[in-house]
Amino acid sequence: MRYEKRVNLTKSLNEYFKFLNGKYNYLVTSKCYWLNNEYDTYKNAYIVLTDDIVDNTGDVAGCNGVKDDTWRTWIAIGKQYSFQGTFDGQGHTISGLFGNGFLNNNNGTIKNLSVLNSYLSEETWVGGICNHNQGTISGCSFSGTLMVKTFDEYDEGVFYLGGICGQNWNIIENCHINNSVQFYTAELTNGKTLYIGGICGQNELNGKVSNCYSMENITCQTTVSGSVVNSG
Repeated sequence: MRYEKRVNLTKSLNEYFKFLNGKYNYLVTSKCYWLNNEYDTYKNAYIVLTDDIVDNTGDVAGCNGVKDDTWRTWIAIGKQYSFQGTFDGQGHTISGLFGNGFLNNNNGTIKNLSVLNSYLSEETWVGGICNHNQGTISGCSFSGTLMVKTFDEYDEGVFYLGGICGQNWNIIENCHINNSVQFYTAELTNGKTLYIGGICGQNELNGKVSNCYSMENITCQTTVSGSVVNSG
């Protein structure tokens, strides 16, 4: 039987987990900023959300990128190294995120989670659940605002914007976005290409998207002199 410990996230990180049979097991009961350890892969971790989390209050999705003084900034899990564990939302929600994505690079499993009323903005690729997926995303949904930054210093000039993930290399299943999603990008100049889609911006060669849907007519507000590809 997998050991589970209900944790009080006001205590030190050492009290947030127990090690048993080669697995870290977390029960998240409130704000989970301790997961913002960008140098931890959470390999073999099994993270379970046991309650809905409201990170910031107010109209975060409609803030137009202007952060309220009372809000905290969320740093995406897996920013430096790919997330390699399991994050199970158990049907709960995380709302009010203001940051660079809920999870950046996923090489594990994210399931049964809804991210709501959030403003997520990142360079190159951005998605409502994760920015770049090489693992599995299952039973997830998103509503809010997504913004991809298109800076001139990126030589390749290719950018990805999707309701669930920006760029997908593996599995997305049973996911959806509703009619409260807005897509934005900075100026798209000549030589730059934006891949945009309701579920994923670009589904790569080995990527599989199944039983997913978007309730939104996909539109993207930008100044365009480059090219926009609606890919999925």
